[in-house]
Amino acid sequence: MKKLIIFAICLFTMSLAFSQNSGHIKFMGVEVNGQQSTVEQRLTTKGFTRTKDNMYKGKFSGYDVKLDLHKSVKSKTIYGISVVFGKEVTREQLQKMVKSLKEKYTQGTFFESVEDGVSTAGVRLPEGIIVMDYDHKTLSYLDNANMDKDVDESKDDL
Repeated sequence: MKKLIIFAICLFTMSLAFSQNSGHIKFMGVEVNGQQSTVEQRLTTKGFTRTKDNMYKGKFSGYDVKLDLHKSVKSKTIYGISVVFGKEVTREQLQKMVKSLKEKYTQGTFFESVEDGVSTAGVRLPEGIIVMDYDHKTLSYLDNANMDKDVDESKDDL
């Protein structure tokens, strides 16, 4: 009987975890998934507007930023959103954001690295990765499923 109760609790916990996971990483509650027009509609509800250089400007975490959408070459599916901070944002401010990410996404795997002189930190999640590039002042939300799709589409040409 005790084993049956423990099994039922485990099953219930797993079903809750899977029901809350959409399978795609989210940026400000917006799934990093779909065509640019769909994602653009969702971003406009968050206060972002499209610029002449095909980026989006708005507020993120209290800062004036630009967003750069990354899409696959063939299907044009969005697989990433990069937040581009202005020059006035300091490394210390970016480090505070990374600390907040670490506190928010406790179920993820946190990492820090320096490669080719570029310092990064972030968190790996089942749905994707969120990575801060301190040197280029960008915070990128990258979706695993759609990045894999982009790689598969590129392989078709090889």
